[in-house]
Amino acid sequence: MKLEKVILIGDGVARATGLENVMSSELVELPNDTFGMA
Repeated sequence: MKLEKVILIGDGVARATGLENVMSSELVELPNDTFGMA
């Protein structure tokens, strides 16, 4: 998985582009041992 760009962060929510092949409600692993929900 490749994350292209984080475009917004606020209130515990980040909006990002470039997450191909990720489905709704899928748990994704991000850099620095961080996890997120798609």
